[in-house]
Amino acid sequence: MQINQAQTQAVGAAFMPTGFQVSGGGHILEGESLRPLLMESAAFHPPPDLGQGTEEDVALAHLLKQVDKTKKRTIWLVNNCLRMDHLQKILNAASSCSRVINLLCHDQPDFQALHNTRAVEAVLADERLYTVTMDTPKVQAQLVSQLIDTENFVSWKPVLGPSLEPQAVEHLRFVYRELTNHLNQKAVGRMTRVSSSHLFLANALVNSVFANPLNSLAEYKDLYKNKPVLIVATGPSLNKQLPLLERYKDLFVIIAADPAVPILKKHGVVPQFVVSIDPKKRPYWKHNELDPATTFVIEIGCCPDVAWSSNHKYLVTSCHKDVFRLLTDLGSAPSYLLTGGSVTTTAFSLAQHMGANPIILIGQDLAWTDGKDHADGYVSQYSREQLEARHAKGFEIEGYDGKPVRTERQLLYYKTWFEQRIAEMPDRLIVNATEGGARIEGAAHVPFESVCQEIQASHLGETQPDPARPWEPDLAFLTQMSTRLSSLKNEIEQLESELNKGVKLIAGIKKAPKKTVIRQIEQINRLLVDGSWQVKTVVEMMGQSAVVATEQKVLLDDDISSNIKGVYGGYKSVYKSALHGAQQGIDLLGRLIQLCDDMVLGERMDHQLLNKYGFNRWLADGTKNELST
Repeated sequence: MQINQAQTQAVGAAFMPTGFQVSGGGHILEGESLRPLLMESAAFHPPPDLGQGTEEDVALAHLLKQVDKTKKRTIWLVNNCLRMDHLQKILNAASSCSRVINLLCHDQPDFQALHNTRAVEAVLADERLYTVTMDTPKVQAQLVSQLIDTENFVSWKPVLGPSLEPQAVEHLRFVYRELTNHLNQKAVGRMTRVSSSHLFLANALVNSVFANPLNSLAEYKDLYKNKPVLIVATGPSLNKQLPLLERYKDLFVIIAADPAVPILKKHGVVPQFVVSIDPKKRPYWKHNELDPATTFVIEIGCCPDVAWSSNHKYLVTSCHKDVFRLLTDLGSAPSYLLTGGSVTTTAFSLAQHMGANPIILIGQDLAWTDGKDHADGYVSQYSREQLEARHAKGFEIEGYDGKPVRTERQLLYYKTWFEQRIAEMPDRLIVNATEGGARIEGAAHVPFESVCQEIQASHLGETQPDPARPWEPDLAFLTQMSTRLSSLKNEIEQLESELNKGVKLIAGIKKAPKKTVIRQIEQINRLLVDGSWQVKTVVEMMGQSAVVATEQKVLLDDDISSNIKGVYGGYKSVYKSALHGAQQGIDLLGRLIQLCDDMVLGERMDHQLLNKYGFNRWLADGTKNELST
């Protein structure tokens, strides 16, 4: 039986981001769907005793014994399995909650051995089986990565056959190398969500007062088309570029990471744009010290102390789809802008949106250059102990000049992001003029002085003026925000009441619950699953750490699904984690409503209001505000 492109189906929406397309010759072949299996016990089907048997049986036994059936939700990555009967046995051995991905290393897979058409179709129809057809290692790694869902599966493991041809081994080696980069991004992204979701949403709601419909990213589309845009980061190699930048600053539209501002100021360089994204770091300048000519580009989830530190020109962006959707529904108007999780990846997306060509990077070391982590003059907000611990855990990669440099996982994540974006921009020239740090694949590595001289000789002409208008409080917008926030708070309070009722109902179950109790619990469950998406966004993000802890308990605890008491105990854990998010959300929204009302009453934006309502992350002496949400 041959599998062709006509039989390829789109991957289920629960596991594939909207808009993902299979590129090249690689496809994902799958069953009909993957049903949600939360709190469902694993139905294991042990393989038959294979005995000594034939050589093929021995090969099959080698595959099956690697399937650790103690894990419920595991991704099994099978390498180039071309036998339908082997795939069937692997599927029998894996749990009903697992997923089997068959990664092919041949152009024309020959699924042999079984001539029973119904048996073959039964294997291919199994909703747990996905086949990634032959393509380049990069494409296959991307496809496999999309099928490894870190939210719903507890682990992934390769299943290796007894032997592979040398060229297939080499192919798989490159696949796994590429896959490592993708999984690293997923791991870092998940860790960030768990640790910072509540902070990011709280910041975004506090900063939403700046997101009135004033300056829109749409006005910047191709504003600097085919003009040189320089992105200034604060890596240690920036030291050698500063004298050149001081001399040639007028050749570029300059986008600076916020910690670069005090460094550039000492050299008389005023960037056209300053970008801030970090949800925890304090400002790098005093209140309103940012130059009025500079447009302050804030990711709406950045630290409120930073967002409120300038009353000049704002461009408010959002990189989080759920937050963007919620704020838009509340009447705010942030502009959606992709980020790779760092201030310079956000600056890069901004430059791309503005049509910049070339895009030049300086200070983008992505590594420790000459043992340093940042340029001279950088106001470090990490302790020396933290930096030394990070350095000790680092590893070596290829540097700008081909020699090894030391980096860490987080920096490697950003390096991979740049490389992936550059690969998607064949029409743009990306120049890494850092002259130090890590090598960025796909970028041209050119000394900064050569770049400056080339641009000066090109006479590219004048650039368009920045269309940003000065920010001022919009009282009608703030009044509308207050009203909508009040409505959302009321809905969350109703959910809180239902969750408390559910906890009490379950606490009263001794043996078999009464039908009336079951019906009430079912109603609460439906409210959690099918209720207002606005409420769910707030509750889940504000209680993310509690939600994740509960998910892991449900995924790994066999007692949850083994009896009635266990099942309802699982519901109780879910209710308590949701209650935590609901209570945090109610408190946040209550203070935010007061803030909006205060701004409307006073007809002003006063950064001291952050302190009044406990939204400041930092105190006047530079220490953290431990009472902040």
